[in-house]
Amino acid sequence: MLNKIKSRIDLPSLLTTDQPIGVELGVLRGDYSKSILNKYNFKKFFMIDWWKKPKHIPNYLKLLDYSISNNNTDIYVLRGSFKEFVNIFNNNFFDFIYVDGLAHTGQLEGQTIRDWLPKIKPGGLFCGHDYCEDYPKTKHYVDLIANEYKFNVNVVGVDDGHPSWYYTKK
Repeated sequence: MLNKIKSRIDLPSLLTTDQPIGVELGVLRGDYSKSILNKYNFKKFFMIDWWKKPKHIPNYLKLLDYSISNNNTDIYVLRGSFKEFVNIFNNNFFDFIYVDGLAHTGQLEGQTIRDWLPKIKPGGLFCGHDYCEDYPKTKHYVDLIANEYKFNVNVVGVDDGHPSWYYTKK
């Protein structure tokens, strides 16, 4: 289903909660996280990535600096795998989850989505990037899990080349 929102930057506008709590899984440079944090009033925001390769460490360090200098949102930059951090959060903790990592694997054949889905509050948005033919595994597992949970798959940013998808948790 196509949505009236044109870009992934506007996904948080669908939230009905004042000062939501959010996380991006797969941050790299933090461009998307910083864009939505500059536009929306999150209470807390978590950025999780491995930053495994030495060439990625400067990205991690810049995001640590950004997290310290941001006065509007409590920002937590966490270095490690998505699996490592999923259990530190209670179920129904997040209002907004955005997955932008491991698209070539279909988010580990859907396991990342399955692991993190309980962490989203009812009415919250579970979203991700790369819902396109370039990443057929992502499309497959997003659709499969939506079918299992009877979620509608909503798509935004079709003109961006790598659209984003989202579910609203019931």
